[in-house]
Amino acid sequence: MYPTKGIIVLCHVDDFLALGENEAELNKVLEAVSEKVKLQDLGEVSTFLGIEFSLEKHEETGPTKALGPTKGLKPTKGYKSIKLHQTKYTQSILKRFGKENLTPVTTPVQEGVKLQKATSDPSKEDIQLYQEEVGSLMWLLGKTRPDLTYVVNNCARYMAKPDKSHCTALDRIWKYLNGYPDLGLYISYNSDIGLIGYSDSDWANCLMNRKSTTGYCFLYNRNLISWNSALQRTVAISTCEAEYMAIREATKETIYLSSILKWLEKEKLGTYLPTTPPILTDSEAALKLANNPEFHKRTKHIDITYHFIRECIKDGKVKVIPVRTTDQLADGFTKGLNKHKHTAFIESLNLQAKSS
Repeated sequence: MYPTKGIIVLCHVDDFLALGENEAELNKVLEAVSEKVKLQDLGEVSTFLGIEFSLEKHEETGPTKALGPTKGLKPTKGYKSIKLHQTKYTQSILKRFGKENLTPVTTPVQEGVKLQKATSDPSKEDIQLYQEEVGSLMWLLGKTRPDLTYVVNNCARYMAKPDKSHCTALDRIWKYLNGYPDLGLYISYNSDIGLIGYSDSDWANCLMNRKSTTGYCFLYNRNLISWNSALQRTVAISTCEAEYMAIREATKETIYLSSILKWLEKEKLGTYLPTTPPILTDSEAALKLANNPEFHKRTKHIDITYHFIRECIKDGKVKVIPVRTTDQLADGFTKGLNKHKHTAFIESLNLQAKSS
């Protein structure tokens, strides 16, 4: 990073992405890099690390270019917004597994359906195929398709021994991708509300071990930057405990993201104005437990490691505040939703089609 020049250079193996406010200064930095690393200019950015870029130009901001020993970009105008998607990859895996002709559906999972352990022994070929399909989908959800996070992770729990019910659930995801192959993250630059997190859980929803599912997501200036859906490590004996455990995971992510943003702001501006990022929860009981240092009869059994939430609140690293259940953005990371709720979930995460 070159804070005095307003330039950021990202590097991953032989792929470079360079962003700058001033074209002349950006070229100087790239010329200096070229003296040590051979760069090949491939024109305006279209893909980076397998992610496709759809850029909306804005005349007032600076140039963006990507470079690398084998890949690069020419200086261009600045951009007001960016759409990150993996349409080509999605279409390729649909074709690879012969799923392109499946009838499209509007949700990736049927509401209320819960998977269980296999009731029959699959062949080695079936296991391998199932694992390959899930692995291909994992590459999507971690990059540009947060709407697949819960359902794919749920199918991944049965990769060792899948049966017909698991394959049916997996086919439902492929049908959904047939209907929405080009959804992607829409990133814009017209807000400065900072970092906000949402935390949620679905109590005892795993029929194998009755563990709960934690879901969270984080937005920076209204743009989705982090999300996750995972089984909790221990069994929660109440919804309050499950929600409290989910807040703990969200708190850890808040501290991580805050440290990155703090470093970036210091490097760019030379100063950092401390703020306390909020985590929004729709559980009143978990909210009170997080903000109350006293132990109560029904919660004193909770592992002491989860109570570090209170220490973080006391130190001003995070604050936990309420949100209405209807406004809980993390809901789709803990359970399958009906058509109406799933559509609202997509819109709230600012997921849009490539052509929109």
